[in-house]
Amino acid sequence: MQRWLGIPAVLLLAACGSADHPYSRIKDPPLVTARLYTVTLVTDSEDIVAEISRAGLAAAALPPNYQRADAVEAALWSVPEPVAAKARYFKAPPAGGADIRLLVMPLAARGRTAE
Repeated sequence: MQRWLGIPAVLLLAACGSADHPYSRIKDPPLVTARLYTVTLVTDSEDIVAEISRAGLAAAALPPNYQRADAVEAALWSVPEPVAAKARYFKAPPAGGADIRLLVMPLAARGRTAE
């Protein structure tokens, strides 16, 4: 009986051993570059639209690509569905930069203000 109790302990210790990750052996691995594609701004006023345009971003109309897109986006962004339905999009200039998604909604109700 005691011999059977030792087998699970040996198996447990064997499972906890270290395993070399295959990529850990690569000397000086290359760095991966990333790009920020879209920034979401939430404001209580559309006054920022002029500032976004002066920064070189162009307004873009993006049709929904699936049914109930507004409901899904509202859930993802934690905003009411009418706010998601009225989201405005601005495309960065060809030289680079991030696109902007602008959501306009009352912020005072949550104790927040736009800066």
